[in-house]
Order: sequence, then C-alpha cells, then structure tokens
Amino acid sequence: MSQRSLFMVLGLLVALIGLTALRIGLPELFGVDEVSADYMIFHQVGELANLGRIAEAYDAAAFKAYQASRTNSTVFMTWTYPPHFNLPLQGFALFGVGWGYLLFTGSSFALFVWSMMRLSQDATTWVLPLILPALVINLLTGQNGFLTAGLMALFAGLSLTEQRGKAGFVLGLLTYKPHLGLGLGLAALCAEAGVWSQ
Repeated sequence: MSQRSLFMVLGLLVALIGLTALRIGLPELFGVDEVSADYMIFHQVGELANLGRIAEAYDAAAFKAYQASRTNSTVFMTWTYPPHFNLPLQGFALFGVGWGYLLFTGSSFALFVWSMMRLSQDATTWVLPLILPALVINLLTGQNGFLTAGLMALFAGLSLTEQRGKAGFVLGLLTYKPHLGLGLGLAALCAEAGVWSQ
C-alpha cells in the first residue's frame, strides 16, 4: 500500500471518529441507545471520580443506579479496571460525553499510529489495512484497544532501542490492563536475564 493510500485510510478513520462522537454525544439524533459505546462507561466512571464517589463504580448495584440516573438506557456494564485508570478518565469527564469520546479515542488512536510508525513505517502501511475491521470496531465503541496496542508497540520500540528505563515506565502504564501486560513483563525479565541471547 502506498503512503497516499495509507493517509486516505487514516483520514477515513478520523472522519469515523468524528461521526461516532456525534452519535455518542447526540444519540437521539441517530436513534441509538444512550449506552451504545463502551466509552459511555468510561465517562461515567470519570464523572463519579470527579464527584468524589468513585467507590460506587466498584459496587455493581450503586453503579447500575448511577448509570440509570444518567441515561434512559437499560444497558448495564460493570467496572473492573484498577483504580489508577480512573485518574485519566476524570479529565475526559470534564467535557461532554461526545467531546470526551473525541479526545479519548482521538488521542489513543494517534498514540497507536505513532507507536506503530516508530516500530516500522513500511510495515505499518501494510498492517493497518489488514486490521481495518478491528480498527473500525474500536472506533465505533470507544474501547481502549488503541491505548493498549499503542503502549505495547511503544514498549516494544523502546525495548528494541535499549531504552529500558522508558520501556519500564510504559510497561507500568500497561498495568491498567494487567492481563495483557504480563507477557511483555515476562519478555522484559527474560531479556534482562539474558535468556534471549542464549
């Protein structure tokens, strides 16, 4: 795939982010459920944190009641992320839900693309089109897949260039989804112990 084609694909994905921000911010306009994306839950957790009521996010009954009070939706999603993930969500919750989604998804998507390009610009031009369905699903739901993949790619790139201190910091950020960072942590330990060089 040429760079021009890559930029066209990225442009379409950015446009999809804008359209999804409208759908999430104005669900009545699109005739969709108010909790039609995972980002809605991120936003509500950020709201609770800003209100000093973050414990309610970890109490299923209390969180269900809060979700019902914020929307007319019958959809309920539990909250199982570790507490330190709540901190950045507080910042996004300072904005309306549509704007919050735009900032959250836009910045994590930018991190993902930038981290992939750092690893290999040539490979990225082929990888992105191949994973297009996954990209679209992440954009439509406001999931944190871009954040996770971006941090993983950044960790790999820093590790390859022997910037272990920075790589360790990035690995620490991945603890918001510890089950996905375990493999990278093990790889880092093996590399430090010289296992890979044997």
